[in-house]
Amino acid sequence: MTVTSLAPPSRRRSPQSLIDVSPRLLRCFVTLGEELHFGRAADRLFVAQPALSRSIKQLELLLGRQLFVRTTRTVALTPSAAILLPAAREVLASLGALSEDLAAAHDTLRVAHLPFTDTVAVLLDAYAQGAPATPVRETTLGPSDQLAALRDGRLDVAFCRGPLGEDPALRSHVVRLDPLMVGVIGRDPALDRPVDLRRRTVAVAHDPAAADDFGAFVGAYEAAAGVTIRRVPVATGSGTEAYAMRRAGAHAYVTLRSRGVRLDAPCPLVGALPLQAYYAWTLVWRRSAPAPVRRFVEVATEVAATRGWLDTTALPGEPWIPEADGGWTALAA
Repeated sequence: MTVTSLAPPSRRRSPQSLIDVSPRLLRCFVTLGEELHFGRAADRLFVAQPALSRSIKQLELLLGRQLFVRTTRTVALTPSAAILLPAAREVLASLGALSEDLAAAHDTLRVAHLPFTDTVAVLLDAYAQGAPATPVRETTLGPSDQLAALRDGRLDVAFCRGPLGEDPALRSHVVRLDPLMVGVIGRDPALDRPVDLRRRTVAVAHDPAAADDFGAFVGAYEAAAGVTIRRVPVATGSGTEAYAMRRAGAHAYVTLRSRGVRLDAPCPLVGALPLQAYYAWTLVWRRSAPAPVRRFVEVATEVAATRGWLDTTALPGEPWIPEADGGWTALAA
């Protein structure tokens, strides 16, 4: 039996002639093509600039042609890139629609826990009470990895430090302003006094081998508040930062409220002076979301309101919210 291809003979290609380009590389290309600035494109993609540069070079090698003309001041599309850009947008849009169809077909909520924090666990508990029959597929990923998995169709919702930049395919909502707290080892929990970081030496858990957005957050705090915070090496995922602080002789350290404290001694969490920083956890999902995702967003909004996750009036320091790019913005009254 003879099988005739539906494509014209001139359009048929052998498998060896097809170019195997991943959606990640196409997304890097489209974002840089829209921004024409490596820094802004990297921020949108939640990756480091060197990683974005490597992805663009990898795509150029696959295609066998240059896509961008780079100088010390400007980035411009080559003629080949100008032709490729609209086609790449169509491919990504089709892949996004396919991911949404697949998610709707299995009716499963795919969500990732954030390392060290309880934010997603609290939301999943509330979600399970209202939708016990909906299967939930759980994993653990960092904020930037979650956003990449959402874009690639491997997750239904992601959590990252916001606010999120403009993206027509995504929606986002800040669900938690997670305060930067000071754990004071050995203090009586009844002494609920804030710590002035200008007058007391404090430390922070640090893993030099990890790409830690919390470290960038703390660095921005140091610059804004005019303080210096000591770094204490702690293995990523150990969950024992308080013990590491005590072994290092640090009797006060900064952490997020969502990280909690695990220590066999008094270690109350109190606010910080002169600035009270808040880490803005942002829930991100695709615009055409299936019912389980829409319900999860509703639950997250309800939990945030019930628990006062967006309240910045309970702690005494001047409230500040860090931007995702490391800058700082005063919180409007």
